[in-house]
Amino acid sequence: MSGLRAVELSGLGIRLGFAPLGALRQHEEVFADAARSLALAMESEGVLLDPLMVDSSTLAVLDGAHRASALASLGARWAAVAAVDYGSPEISVGRWLRAIDPGAAREAALSLGMAEEGPEAARSAVDSHGPRVAVLMPGGPSYLGPALGSALEAHRLARSIWARPGSHPELIPDDEVGRALESGRAVIYVSAPSKLDVLRAASSGELFPPRSTRHRFGARPLGLGVPLGVLRSDSEPDLSPLEEAARSAVLQPGDEGHRGERPLIVRWAARGRCA
Repeated sequence: MSGLRAVELSGLGIRLGFAPLGALRQHEEVFADAARSLALAMESEGVLLDPLMVDSSTLAVLDGAHRASALASLGARWAAVAAVDYGSPEISVGRWLRAIDPGAAREAALSLGMAEEGPEAARSAVDSHGPRVAVLMPGGPSYLGPALGSALEAHRLARSIWARPGSHPELIPDDEVGRALESGRAVIYVSAPSKLDVLRAASSGELFPPRSTRHRFGARPLGLGVPLGVLRSDSEPDLSPLEEAARSAVLQPGDEGHRGERPLIVRWAARGRCA
């Protein structure tokens, strides 16, 4: 993990450790209000509940942009991280989408000169011939924009639509498009970034809009609860709290309560948090 000391979660390809906050590389912007609210909650609880998911080679933040921003505002020098091999097939990257007011969506599509298209054809074009953006309407024709130069450009164009006044955007996962359309909302449908797109954004500082990527992991630790005092330390924190957490976090095949064939991460209870 970029030379950092870490604790291995046996059989899961995850290493828990403490990374200098300034060494982490964001690939997305954050919503300032969300980061402030999270910082207030963290200050109240006195802990970072869930470690940030990062690429072990580059320290690109895969999940946890708002947590990293909140930690910085709270004077933390370190972040508890779960480092993974981003090249693993058990890690995939999808996208978050926005459902918005259909009137605002149609107005935006027309103002951008998007072409009318059937909804299924528009979705297929975005998924197969991207990067591009479509505006999927709950009734009548949808709209399709031209092919763009990069996924980053596509997501920034999508933001220019869902961030317009009167859009009332709702964040939805990319597998709930049908539900959103059935409820009468329009969906701003944008090409999913690739892992390479994520790493390029992290290394260049040209960031995706907030909540663009949706990473899925084969396993991930939750509920760790590292005290903020540890993360504000001038020197690298001791790994012993993470070692203790790692021992209690993983059920091996054959352990009581686990009948699966591979190790399983369990969610730590409050009493099992690092103290």
